Amino acid sequence: MSLPPDLLATILVLTSATLHATWSAIIKQADDKLAVSMVMSVAGAAVSLPFTAMVPLPDAHIGGLLAASTLVHMLYQRTLVWTLGRGDLTLVYPIARGSGPLFVTLFSLAALGASIGVQDLSAIAIIVCGILWTGLGQHRNPVAALATPGVGPALLCGMLIATYTIIDGHAVRIAAHPFTYILWMNVVFGPAFLLAGLAERRGRLLADMKACWRMGFLVMVIAYTGYALALLAFRHGGLAEVTALRETSIIFAACIGWIWLKEPFNRTKAVAVTMVAAGAVLLKAL
Repeated sequence: MSLPPDLLATILVLTSATLHATWSAIIKQADDKLAVSMVMSVAGAAVSLPFTAMVPLPDAHIGGLLAASTLVHMLYQRTLVWTLGRGDLTLVYPIARGSGPLFVTLFSLAALGASIGVQDLSAIAIIVCGILWTGLGQHRNPVAALATPGVGPALLCGMLIATYTIIDGHAVRIAAHPFTYILWMNVVFGPAFLLAGLAERRGRLLADMKACWRMGFLVMVIAYTGYALALLAFRHGGLAEVTALRETSIIFAACIGWIWLKEPFNRTKAVAVTMVAAGAVLLKAL
């Protein structure tokens, strides 16, 4: 018996959120985060390449979307590094991730003419506020925290997340076969990211990658499976709703951080996580 599309999208995206939180925690523990990320991208391209023979070739339109998405993903990777260098992780990361669903929702309403009810908008707003509160709520003056140097770059990160989400979500919907886009995205992004890394570290990068290939390969399996599930969810659910649900990865990240990384789980974080969970339940119950 096949599952209803809405329920299938929910299962796919929540699984994706769990995997996203898992590989993020692994990356956080890595001594050389760039090298691990490079192994992840190159290994993902190598593993995906043979499977491209099993799906139709991308047409010119899908090829254009692949090129655009690769560029945005590259900009996102660089902006994320810049963001983390200018502000505390607990402040800038939730803002970057939390603002993504907001930008996608606004774009869906303004440019795509999407029909999103008041109840759905309220649920999305609860999720976004909960995610942002995990960062701003830890400061005595949350309004003043908005003026810290990392907030601007974090919001730019959120815009880039929204941009590649919109491109990828549209592409996987119109592709003749959903895995055409998923597999070719992996194949195209890996070499592009590697070239950027070589330009930054030159000959040292390959030796650094060799030293952490096992961790990088593990992260690749988890991360690429998670994003493939998210893209499949876009094929069955609404763009804004799926994006908001995917950001519930912060719930799983908080649990992983508390249990595995031994990070504090204070009242502020508990309230924020509860808001995200409540918004997610409300979103799917309406």
